[in-house]
Amino acid sequence: MNDNQYEKIYQDLGFEPVNDITNLTMGRTVASIIESYIYSKGITKDLFKTIGKKSNADWLKDSNTTSKYLMKVDGGRCFNNRPLEITDSCEPNTFRFIDVDFSGAYSVPQTKIPYPIGNPIILDYPLSELKSSQPNYMTLREFLKQFRDELVPGLWVARVSLKEGYKLKHRQDIFMSWFPGNIKKYKSDTDNQSDSDNYNIDDMGYSKILTNEINLAILNHDLLEWIENVASRNQRKELMDNLLIVTAIIYPKSFQVDTVEELKEKYKDYEGNNSCEIIFDKGKVRKINELVEPYYWLGLPYGDDFINKMKELRSQYDKGTSLNSLYKLNINTAYGDIVSRFFNIGNVVLGNNITAMTRTAMWCLEKCFYGYQSITDGCIINLDTLPCEVPGNRLTGENTVTPHRYYSKQINWVKDKVSVSEMLNNKDGKIETWLKETLISTFPNISCLEYYDIEIKSIADKVIFHGNANYSMDNVIHVKEVKKRGETIEDYYGGDFVGYHHGCAYNDMEDIDTELTQPKKEIKYDDPVYKMRSYKREVEEYDWDNYDDYDIELFKKDKKINLHKLFLNNLANNPNQVKRLEPMTLFKILKPKDVKRRQKSIGQTNRTIGEQIDVPRLPLEISINQFPYKYRKQYEQFKKEHEKLKEDYGQGFEMYFINNDGTLNYELAIRTIDKAISKDAMSFKKWIEKIPKLSTEKSQHPHLDQKRELEANLDFSYTWDDDDI
Repeated sequence: MNDNQYEKIYQDLGFEPVNDITNLTMGRTVASIIESYIYSKGITKDLFKTIGKKSNADWLKDSNTTSKYLMKVDGGRCFNNRPLEITDSCEPNTFRFIDVDFSGAYSVPQTKIPYPIGNPIILDYPLSELKSSQPNYMTLREFLKQFRDELVPGLWVARVSLKEGYKLKHRQDIFMSWFPGNIKKYKSDTDNQSDSDNYNIDDMGYSKILTNEINLAILNHDLLEWIENVASRNQRKELMDNLLIVTAIIYPKSFQVDTVEELKEKYKDYEGNNSCEIIFDKGKVRKINELVEPYYWLGLPYGDDFINKMKELRSQYDKGTSLNSLYKLNINTAYGDIVSRFFNIGNVVLGNNITAMTRTAMWCLEKCFYGYQSITDGCIINLDTLPCEVPGNRLTGENTVTPHRYYSKQINWVKDKVSVSEMLNNKDGKIETWLKETLISTFPNISCLEYYDIEIKSIADKVIFHGNANYSMDNVIHVKEVKKRGETIEDYYGGDFVGYHHGCAYNDMEDIDTELTQPKKEIKYDDPVYKMRSYKREVEEYDWDNYDDYDIELFKKDKKINLHKLFLNNLANNPNQVKRLEPMTLFKILKPKDVKRRQKSIGQTNRTIGEQIDVPRLPLEISINQFPYKYRKQYEQFKKEHEKLKEDYGQGFEMYFINNDGTLNYELAIRTIDKAISKDAMSFKKWIEKIPKLSTEKSQHPHLDQKRELEANLDFSYTWDDDDI
């Protein structure tokens, strides 16, 4: 980072820095810019520190009430809407598969929500270990009756759970449940100074979308709109009466002020007395705390003054220049600072509204166009499988859940041919325009859909999918490359290009002839796309056919391979007879968290933080997270069984689907797992015992011994979790 460049940025933005112009990290540098912006509006440091702390995760984590659950900002939607799809293709050069994204997914919400300066109201309940002393939570219906008039879109958020033991009768897949780790381990900064085992992200637990349970899920304005306008009638009633408000944080509408001077006066002149009353009543003791505080707040036009200004300034510099790139990095970093607990500008209300708005929009995009995998801000869609509403019926939050399962009660979707060429002619030649108009017309009462522009990243003839976020696109054209050639996406579509919409129930898929013509332009394919999250791309292969007990390094093949390409193509070539991959190694930079988690094993080596280490890897085919589970216990039991088998045998549920020739019937495996989940199986091991055609005999991965050879011969051997790679 260059001081001169940041001096120019401060000059362009029109305010002075209040801290060092640059810092050791990008996050701290951009946080200082945002802090300087706030103070440039007349907010003093002392005032901001006093009235801004209660919306910061670092303050909330020390709470002894349910407000502790507000400390976490939920991430983006990562969900496999079509978990049984492995690969798909279309007629050559017809490009039916489109990778679509929301442009500026996290920067857009920041331009629509003011940055609140003030003391929020927190609805919370004491945490007690006594089962006889549990909170009496409000239902969502009761909460809205009391607070609806005070709710400002974007400036409130709640954590909601179902009543204890209650299971949803009407399925959903938009609310993401959170199951915290050990709450008692969330330490304050004071604790961290004297305790080496300080705050650890592992203690945050995990998040998971469950179709029949909701636990500590985020609720905000956008998700409330979904309940009131997209949920089916019975589903809406069920959620209103069975969702409980565990905690909420609100900037109340009636306490909003218009100027900094007014805000200062409100807090300067406010008088109030807190009290505590103990009541002894017939063998019971009631403790009543009364907290009397001012809840006035001011909304700074952060979107226009900061985010939009940064975008405008970036556009003044040519792409590829240092300042253009630096402005882009600053804009992207701003979101991370807003959700961080390590900076005093961090605000969980703003942070959770940014991500919840985007998750809601992504759910709508995914369901409207029957997308394959939702990955934060985009998904791949197939122009030949677009759901079409029937007059008198509509897409709801219930009939769009698990559409791939044969027993699902699907909406009566029709097979309705739509001429894409005619659509292009009527919509100014913009596929993106049609996509957005279709999205809004399908979900007209989800207001945030108006904010997002849809852009096409790539078009392709062939796709492969695995897990929640692993995919490839082949025979592909990248939009940026097309634009560089001075062409448009529409140039690649034929004149009478016909697509169709149809229902997508698992047992009701039909092939329909489409009238397709050759594209107008000569095809210039770009490089195929291969993406696998948490997997390194380049890995080392070994010549296992000639391996002996000499130095393992001598048997490394000359050229590294692309694991993403090898793995995904291996699945797609023949999903019923997948060749098992041999072990390989990939390099990893040793990070502080690695040392902390594995002090004992790393302490026995001479390795230090920052060094490159070789990590043995035996890629496994089944991703246990890609399926839509119904219940927490179901998911945890399936995962526990799968992980235990991996630990003992080098492979998990794969062992039950091995063909006579040693290959894996991957397609049968994922269909069997999904069916077990759909039939309420709470143990996959017990489920397959009822299937006579499947072997329940446990078997070792055919290449596990080779992996152990690698671990024994490498100078740093450790079995790393998949999430670490």
